Amino acid sequence: ESILAFTMCVEEHAKVRRLRKNCRYWVCAYTNDQHQLGLELGKDPLQTPFYNALRLCKGALLVLAEGGEAADRIWCGFEASIAFRMRTRYDQACIADGQPHVLTFEPAETDSTVNGIHLPLLGIETLTAWTGRQETFPARGLWKLLATDLERGDCSNEQDRSVICSAVEKDLGGMRRATRH
Repeated sequence: ESILAFTMCVEEHAKVRRLRKNCRYWVCAYTNDQHQLGLELGKDPLQTPFYNALRLCKGALLVLAEGGEAADRIWCGFEASIAFRMRTRYDQACIADGQPHVLTFEPAETDSTVNGIHLPLLGIETLTAWTGRQETFPARGLWKLLATDLERGDCSNEQDRSVICSAVEKDLGGMRRATRH
């Protein structure tokens, strides 16, 4: 995705989640040297800056390219399985028709405000607002997310697949459990 699209998605996510202005996002693609990933990530993905950031965060955001391509990547599937295992908020965002869209697995803070009044997160008005916002998320991106197959995820380095699959089998309860999110 372009930097502008990425920025629009992050800004919309911060708005939907009502995050403070000083909230920080750790961006994996910008913090790991993409040309030296083998050296930075080593042989155990559970001993990497990537994993530590997920362990310490309050939530994660996957920004999909317009066609939902990130959902096909093995590292993104691994990230999702870790986030769900840790019960971390795991939201998705993408641009469609020039507009950012955010998908959340539970009502977000903006869904619980109607005309400036804060409502219970599980009230009917909140659930209606949440459902309405979710319906704007592009179907193609949603189908890509639902069809994510960790074992068959795209990767530029076959060693990554081997290392990730090994970590999932050994430390995360196996592929079946990791892909049940």
